[in-house]
Amino acid sequence: MASYATEWPAAIPRRAQGSVKDFDLLLDSKWHLKKVFGQLENGHFWGWGKGPEVAGINARFALMDDGGGVDFEGQQVKLDWPRVFRRQLTFAVSTCNIEVLLRNTSDWQLDMNQCRVQNDDISAYGRVRASSNEGKPAVDVNLVMERGDIARFGDYWPENIMNKPTLHWLRTSLLSGRIVNGRFSMSGDLDDFPFKNYRGRMQAIAPVEDADLKYAIGWPHARQITATATFDGPGMIVNGRIGDTGGAVVDQVDARIPDFKQPQLDVEFRSATGLTSLTGFIKQSPLLHGMDLDPDQFVLSGDAKIDGKLHIRLGKPNEHLQVAGSVQMQDAKFVDSVSGTELDALTGSLGYSRDGLAGKQIAASFRDYPVTLDVEADWDADEVFRATLHGDLPADRVIPDNLMLRQPLFSRAIGISPWDISLSIASIEGREKRDIWLEIYSGLEGTMIDLPAPLNKSVEASWPLMVRYPIRSSRRILTAYLVGRAQLRMELLGEDSKPLRAAIGLGEKAGGLPSPGQFVVTGSVPVFDLEGWVDLTVSEFSKAEQSDGLVLHTASLDAQQIRIFDRLFDDVELEMLYEDAVIFGEFDGKDIVGKIRHYQNEDGSNSLTGEFERLIMPDPVTGGVTMETNPAELPEMRFFSKEFSYLGVDLGETRIEGYPVKNGFHFDSIEAKSPRLELSASGDWTRDEEERSDFNIRITSESLGAVLEAMDISSAMQGGQTVVHFDAWWNGPPAAFALERLNGEMDLNIVQGNILTAEPGAGRMLGLLSLTELPRRLAMDFRDVFDQGFSFDQATGTMQLENGNSFTDDLVLKSTAAEISIVGSTDLVAQTFNYEFSVRPGVSKALPVIGAIAGGPAGAAAGLALQALLRDALGEAAEAKYTIRGPWEDPKVEPVTRLRGGTTSRQNPAAVTEPIADGAEQAQTTGEEKND
Repeated sequence: MASYATEWPAAIPRRAQGSVKDFDLLLDSKWHLKKVFGQLENGHFWGWGKGPEVAGINARFALMDDGGGVDFEGQQVKLDWPRVFRRQLTFAVSTCNIEVLLRNTSDWQLDMNQCRVQNDDISAYGRVRASSNEGKPAVDVNLVMERGDIARFGDYWPENIMNKPTLHWLRTSLLSGRIVNGRFSMSGDLDDFPFKNYRGRMQAIAPVEDADLKYAIGWPHARQITATATFDGPGMIVNGRIGDTGGAVVDQVDARIPDFKQPQLDVEFRSATGLTSLTGFIKQSPLLHGMDLDPDQFVLSGDAKIDGKLHIRLGKPNEHLQVAGSVQMQDAKFVDSVSGTELDALTGSLGYSRDGLAGKQIAASFRDYPVTLDVEADWDADEVFRATLHGDLPADRVIPDNLMLRQPLFSRAIGISPWDISLSIASIEGREKRDIWLEIYSGLEGTMIDLPAPLNKSVEASWPLMVRYPIRSSRRILTAYLVGRAQLRMELLGEDSKPLRAAIGLGEKAGGLPSPGQFVVTGSVPVFDLEGWVDLTVSEFSKAEQSDGLVLHTASLDAQQIRIFDRLFDDVELEMLYEDAVIFGEFDGKDIVGKIRHYQNEDGSNSLTGEFERLIMPDPVTGGVTMETNPAELPEMRFFSKEFSYLGVDLGETRIEGYPVKNGFHFDSIEAKSPRLELSASGDWTRDEEERSDFNIRITSESLGAVLEAMDISSAMQGGQTVVHFDAWWNGPPAAFALERLNGEMDLNIVQGNILTAEPGAGRMLGLLSLTELPRRLAMDFRDVFDQGFSFDQATGTMQLENGNSFTDDLVLKSTAAEISIVGSTDLVAQTFNYEFSVRPGVSKALPVIGAIAGGPAGAAAGLALQALLRDALGEAAEAKYTIRGPWEDPKVEPVTRLRGGTTSRQNPAAVTEPIADGAEQAQTTGEEKND
């Protein structure tokens, strides 16, 4: 062509091969085509610039100077176009017709119709129009892809349009699937291709069935995809549904690659799905990689709605897929099989992203109580995850079950309080695995702690509590801190969190941990209830042997008050030690100095031994009316104190021995000896249908007055050798002893005593009887006999006590001066008297003796004279009666009658009586008349 000064047409290949027959070519003088006819077999064309190399074409052609037609086909057509396709393509072409319109060499149009192309990968048909234009031709293409195997599309992606990362992603991610009746259209000037300026349009619509897509490394495949892929301009949009991705169904997916030259995949998705399948997807995704947990320990069930967005730069294998979205839960359930945590009725929104999770105020039910759940996760932070429950809960719903079973003391927190319960996962420097902790906080308002002081908490009090429980940590130390009150540090062992050892600080932080199997107690507290803690500790010892629980090793405490024997002792230092199943205790305080030892015998029974230098018992705290202690479970007791005081009585050196019996506790011996008295007793504390104490008590003393003075009961009595035998009982334990609950019978025998005159209220004979007003009253009637008080030779009688009331009808005080009989009662609860005294003078015997002692024979004569005078003063009176009634503090002593004739009203009810309300004046007047 160059020889004829004619440019070779760009649309015609420069080189060709094949067999031509029936060829007829006619050119004009200017070498312009006039006509060409012929047939081509196995045509092979190449060398036409950027065009492809084509082989295997069979054609018939008939062209004139203004156009014509070409029909071609081929069963093994080979297309080799490296600029567009990475490999040679082979396919069959059915009869294809090309209509050619030629106006001149620069003005032409080609219409390719009824063309069908197919092989094992695709089957397509359609038409193509190309026309001359400045530069590259203009095209109008419409194709239909009847079928297409997506798994074999790797060679068909146009490399002149897509960059290498995009091609790599398409070729490695589209694993399988079918295209059915897809369509491709392109219209525009190829100089503007790929039509970013919208001067042309290229679009492909590909309905996809049963596709399998690996969209990102590490994420579950998207399988069973039914979608429509739309290639529009420089990018692609896909809308459809995913039947299975990691076990989950995605109802709606919208994916987009905006520009194949700068490939980025953006996906939006929405679905209503079961949470079980959703968690299956999450477990197979990288979303939980930052938690460092076994995802199989979690079970999430129920229905939910999920939406989200994915973003990834294609062809960047080292770059993470970005994901963000939310899960809308409705009445869902969560179970953690490791901790046993269950949440029901989960309702709310949980946001998620590749960086973490976030959810606020998600409603839930925790062990049948309403709560809310907050979730925060940041995979790049030191604390990668925290989930917190907020709710009003009972303590037994909060404390982990394994701790509740191993340490029953936790069950003594009773009530409902606001709680915050957090699961925390955090990175620790220098450790490969992250720590997992359960953290608990509450002010405990509404919760009572049924433990002995100082850990006895009322319902209303606010005691801030912080607990950290290790689920997984190299240092498995449980801490529980009652702010400003106590701290527990407990090392746990093994997956079952068995307690290994513990330290308790009361009023301060806990110290170092002891040897395995033990716990220690230290601190300084206002009040320490040792009695309560010993009961608990003893009960725990028996369990410890069976459950491998912890036992006390040492306790070192300073207490402003320490409670023992239902009493509070001030300023006591306590040291305790547990060794070889024996508890040793040592006390050092103002009123208590001594040691105790408690041990468990081989038969399982317990023994308690106490040796004290001094034990001054204060008043009981509760009165001891009720005690939870079962007396049959008390230890065998041996007690000794050199100095012992009880109920204000200095008992001196005291010993007590007793032991438990089937239905209670038997006090075998109670012995006390002091300078003022000796006491011996024995008795029983029983608990059958009711609780009762029965004691047989004997008290002897050389001076009842000294005893009463020691008891700070009376200072109006002097002397009096005394023997008291008391067969007593009362409802309740021994510590419930009180006058108002006392029952039984008391025999009293006093020899050589003296009742002094005193101001009202000064004397209380054992709180049962007041005689101090009697000498004053009698001194008005018989001043010469009673003016200096009343000395008696013997006092005997019996008192019956019944539920706070004392009765007597045989109490008699005898002396040479008079004999006094007392009958009546006293109300020990209301503290009132109701007594009647009968006085029989005995001056005929007393005065001569007194006179002889005072002045020899002359004194005796004076005594006889005084006797005669008094006989005249008393006249024929044989007996005088008085009553004592009213409160103990101010009783009223009043005369009743004087009987004449040497009889009493009980001896002769018909005897004449005379009022003696003015008896004192009569006695005084009679004495003056005799003197005159």
